[in-house]
Amino acid sequence: MNINVEMFLQTLPIMGKGMLYIFIVTLVIILSIIVLNKVSGNKDNNKDNNKDNNKDNNKDNNTDTNTDN
Repeated sequence: MNINVEMFLQTLPIMGKGMLYIFIVTLVIILSIIVLNKVSGNKDNNKDNNKDNNKDNNKDNNTDTNTDN
């Protein structure tokens, strides 16, 4: 099996460009996710979490008053 070193060296710049483009696309996807999270915010999620926390607090309060009886 013969390895043509010249052809291999000619393909390295092509491979490097491909890896660079993959890196750039990954960064664009990550940045777009960050921007979308900041634009949309977690306002709805915080409301849901607060409702759940209030339910848990009410359960705790109910169990505390039941133990006093």
